[in-house]
Amino acid sequence: MSVRTEKIAATIERLAATYFLELQPELGATISVVRIEVSGDLKHAGLFISALGKNEEQAYKGILEHQNRLQSIIAAGLTSKFTPKLKIVLDRGLADSARVSQLLQKDQA
Repeated sequence: MSVRTEKIAATIERLAATYFLELQPELGATISVVRIEVSGDLKHAGLFISALGKNEEQAYKGILEHQNRLQSIIAAGLTSKFTPKLKIVLDRGLADSARVSQLLQKDQA
């Protein structure tokens, strides 16, 4: 990534994480931004998130319902000519590792 795309990715990550903190009580899950991938032309961005809680799928669907609002927040927070179109992707890596840890703890007990 170029310096410019890295700066945009960092801004998107900061804005999205702040917004997800506000949504946490409504969604009933902790949402973490795992990574951001911004295209070279700055027109698209992949927002990879992890949802930890009772129902990750329901939290993900709730986030998708708020996608337009998040897009607006990011557009207001960026100073670039273009605002990347967000694609939100559920990354199950953190949830899977948490489940493995729980299973290992049960085996040790």
